[in-house]
Amino acid sequence: DAIVRNASKLKEIIESLSNVDNYQSGVASIRSRKVSMVRIIEDVATSFREFAIKKGVSLKIDLDRSQDFLADADGSKIAIVLSNLVKNAITFTNENGHIVIRAENEPGFVKVSITDDGLGIPSKDLPHIFERFYQVESHLTRKHGGMGLGLSVAKVMIEMHGGRIWAESIEGKGSTFIFLLPVERVAVVAGSAKPFVE
Repeated sequence: DAIVRNASKLKEIIESLSNVDNYQSGVASIRSRKVSMVRIIEDVATSFREFAIKKGVSLKIDLDRSQDFLADADGSKIAIVLSNLVKNAITFTNENGHIVIRAENEPGFVKVSITDDGLGIPSKDLPHIFERFYQVESHLTRKHGGMGLGLSVAKVMIEMHGGRIWAESIEGKGSTFIFLLPVERVAVVAGSAKPFVE
């Protein structure tokens, strides 16, 4: 069991590094088509339901299911983004905590947010959390695990789509991670994407 567990962790690290390096070297590509963010959110939430239950954390979806929240995107890559964000939220939320995934339409974009009432992020760390290998508070990392790759991968994936990702947080009260995805495909040169500016 220990060997399988560690092999899985190594595989995840290698894939994460590969995703970032492929993007930065211009090798990365996305297979864009109209995808329903409702379906991706529901699939990811279902896959993390057991993990949330084990942690004693409530994981809920809050969205208008009469809308599909369609975006022009590579669904598998967006699922990776959402999975990384939900996994982080569960990991850093204490027992009896709450996590809510939301989606809404904004002009030209689909906006997705993941809000938790967990540990929060110190203000000094907030500007750096999307940097590769950056870890918030070493004692938290030792307790909860992680290599500081998940958020950098999420940032790469969103920027490949011409979108933007950011976080808002108050230490001790929780965090919200938000990303915007263009409704229509945006031409992006790999390795040189610039985040969407409001």
